[in-house]
Amino acid sequence: MAINDSYFFDHRYEEAAAGLEKGLEFDLSDVTWYLAWIYARQGRPMPMIDDLVKAESTVPDNATYTACLAYIYVLQGMNSSADRYLQKLLQKLSEYPDTLADYQLGLIYVARGDKDRAFQFLQHVRDEHSEDSLYLNLDPRLQSLRSDPRFNDLRISIHPGT
Repeated sequence: MAINDSYFFDHRYEEAAAGLEKGLEFDLSDVTWYLAWIYARQGRPMPMIDDLVKAESTVPDNATYTACLAYIYVLQGMNSSADRYLQKLLQKLSEYPDTLADYQLGLIYVARGDKDRAFQFLQHVRDEHSEDSLYLNLDPRLQSLRSDPRFNDLRISIHPGT
């Protein structure tokens, strides 16, 4: 996955997608967060949806697949499906609070255009000293937040001196 991360954060999306597609057969959840964004950006269909729906229904206490589906549906503009999975996700997180990283929740809210909620979750990432905070400066999925003064404040609080 590391080389695919490098391609993704270097905006080399075709190369990242090619490597990530190979990873789908091994790790559906982590790969989906990158690949779905690339596919949405390129206007490509998302063939992993059926596999995610199946996985989500067979592992009901796992919030990861539910989050992936919420994210994909937001990216595709399928708001009623996105809302349904987001509500399901929030319910699961109330029952199993440590099953999903705040970074992924932040990404869902960034994709929805809800900057306030996105910053709320990204601030949790900072407060928890999560390794996900390392991606803040690199992640193209956060582009819509970069012009907001809160982003610079958050970035400086995580990476002083940058």
